[in-house]
Formats: sequence, C-alpha cells, structure tokens
Amino acid sequence: MGMTIDDCIHKLDFSISAYQKLIDENVSKGEVVGTGVRGTWTASTPLNKAYSDMIEAFRTAKDALRQMEQKQRWIKCSDNLPDMNVDILGTIKDSGEVVKVTRMTYRLEDLGWKWVLSDDVESNSYHPYEIIAWMPLPKPYSEVEE
Repeated sequence: MGMTIDDCIHKLDFSISAYQKLIDENVSKGEVVGTGVRGTWTASTPLNKAYSDMIEAFRTAKDALRQMEQKQRWIKCSDNLPDMNVDILGTIKDSGEVVKVTRMTYRLEDLGWKWVLSDDVESNSYHPYEIIAWMPLPKPYSEVEE
C-alpha cells in the first residue's frame, strides 16, 4: 500500500526539522567572513540558503497536499449540498446499507430537487435510495504533465 497524505506530511515535517537543525548548527559554528547590507556572511551562508530554500519547498508541498486532501473528502449531505447541475461522486444508501458510489448530479426540476444518477435513476422522495455523502469529481487523467 502506498503512503497516505498524512504519511507524506509527517515526512515533510521531519525533513523541515532536520534542515532547520542543520542551519542552526552551521550558524552556531560558522566562521564570519564578512558583513554587509544583507547581514553577516559565514563560510556556510550559501549552504544555509540552500537549506532554507528546501524548507520553503517542503512547506509549499505540505500546503498543496492539504489542499488536495480537502478537495477529495466526502461531504455529508446533511452538512452541505453540492452546487446545482455539477457532476459529483455520491455515496448511495439503500435499506440502511451503503450500496455503491456513482457519478451523479443534483438539480432542480419541476417536482423539486433530485439527484440524477449516472445510470439515469432518479432519487427523490418516492425512491428508496438515499444519497448520504458526495465529493467533487477528480480531474481527468492527462498524459501531459501540468
């Protein structure tokens, strides 16, 4: 099984701490080679800059992972409904049991709000299906990297 988003974030946190420790050690033992407008320069200043850049990259990756995680979470219908006429993934419950996940749309029709499932089955007050949760559709696969 692959790593979860939480596993990746834990590894990024560990890396951030390790690089920060390296910076702190370099600053404490750094030999001053000059001072200027940008502060004091030590023999390890370029290395510390590289470490700082790595830390910033790790923090950016953490933020991106958290945003991705938020976009792909199930949302209870009792908490929030999707926008009208937008395709989503929905979890269907029938007779008290979760029976499947399918693509669907929530839309307003003559008789009121309806869930229109991908197999053209409608869930309304007369239908036994209950839509209990939904999430946005993921982006389609692309062979071209974005």
